[in-house]
Amino acid sequence: MMTWIDELQLQYPTLFTNCYCGFDCEEGWKDLLIEAFEQLKKYDYLKIHQIKEKFGTLRLYTGPVKEEDQTIYSIINKAECKSAITCEFCGAPGSIRGDGWIKTRCNACEEKHIEEMKQLREEQRRKCEDL
Repeated sequence: MMTWIDELQLQYPTLFTNCYCGFDCEEGWKDLLIEAFEQLKKYDYLKIHQIKEKFGTLRLYTGPVKEEDQTIYSIINKAECKSAITCEFCGAPGSIRGDGWIKTRCNACEEKHIEEMKQLREEQRRKCEDL
């Protein structure tokens, strides 16, 4: 089964051909990546090496950039800045939040996360009581 990441790599082959690319972010940032890739694809030598979430925002790492193509960094910076206000999980407007791990979430995804953490803590508490 093809993932959203596989689809992006097929949609933008010049950015990923002959290059290992590590992906570690959620699908909510897919549109941000597409917007950046649409602008980056004209640089036929450019390769994406890593895409990830770090401290709640998107990080996009590339191979070497030619001196005359410094606008590439502006394109990447724009996507990274937009990720700070875009839910990583669903793409809705969001904000940076943290309870250990820092993530950008909308209110609905934050409420879901809080509920999941409550359930996890309760399961752990029950396991410990049974010991």
